[in-house]
Amino acid sequence: MKKLCLLGDPMVGKTSLVRRYVHNSYDPKYLSTVGALVNTRAVTVGNCLITLSIWDIAGQPTSRSLSANHYRGSQGAIMVCDITRRSTLENLPLWAQALGQSTRDVPVVVMVNKMDLWEDRQFDPRDVARVLGIETGQVLGSSAKTGENVEKAFGELVGLMVKD
Repeated sequence: MKKLCLLGDPMVGKTSLVRRYVHNSYDPKYLSTVGALVNTRAVTVGNCLITLSIWDIAGQPTSRSLSANHYRGSQGAIMVCDITRRSTLENLPLWAQALGQSTRDVPVVVMVNKMDLWEDRQFDPRDVARVLGIETGQVLGSSAKTGENVEKAFGELVGLMVKD
């Protein structure tokens, strides 16, 4: 079993991304996550069948330090921001810091979610790499609503996790 976690501000779409990835479904109703929700999905990498334990962690700012226990044992992470809210981009370094305090150096993929709302964007997805000091290739635009890049982002992260 491989553990990965999703982190980011409230309402960036973490739960919707997990729902899209695990169940290939989308529900437009917002449900606030309390603590963490855990889902599983089996994936095949090469000749190996791997079960993913996917932790969708609450996004409230007060949860950052409380969530440290949820991050422990993670072998990878997806950080999520919302293209329609610049503050979610500006808070990504805080989430990265919280993750780094609880885990060893783990692979991270960043998803700029809600790309289906492109006309309402408040930043360019390329800004994410600059804010976090990472390579542009570690950042994917996504939409839980349409499914855009959801499989790809999780697949890239799993590939990095298996490589370690």
